Amino acid sequence: MRNIHLIEQFMKENNLKYDEPFIIKWKWFKEYKDIQKKGIVKIIKRICNGKSFVSVVSIEGFYDSENRWKDDREDMSNPLDEDKLLYDIVFNDTVQVVKIPFKPKNGGEYYRIIHGWDIIKDTFSESNDCDCAFFLIGNCFRTREEAEANLEKIKKLCRRNKPLIDLNEVE
Repeated sequence: MRNIHLIEQFMKENNLKYDEPFIIKWKWFKEYKDIQKKGIVKIIKRICNGKSFVSVVSIEGFYDSENRWKDDREDMSNPLDEDKLLYDIVFNDTVQVVKIPFKPKNGGEYYRIIHGWDIIKDTFSESNDCDCAFFLIGNCFRTREEAEANLEKIKKLCRRNKPLIDLNEVE
């Protein structure tokens, strides 16, 4: 792929990794209507004969009944070209990339921030209310580096003077 550096730059700017799913949302106008589409995709990179190849794999939201990509912006029956989708994800300003929050598997290791400055490695347990609370506030990270990059955000979150949710509004 000739312009792989552009894909690499996009991945870095959006803190994405190859083969890791992420959400894309995009918005366009059709006949004066605001249309929104959402799906989960991942960008994969393979090397063959010393050359890099990048493609998009849909996980949810972009296939029709015949397992083809669909492009709702034009005609529901037209399949969406994977190269066009990759182009749209990287270059189209109407496409928003949303990283899927990391939730460790039960028994899986993760990093979290404690005391507002210390990063520890822990084992996640779905039966542990504290582990679940760490996930819910975004204090679960795949790597120490990812935790370090989010240290200030977690500090700010912990300095809040009110709860994240109002239990009176929860049914």
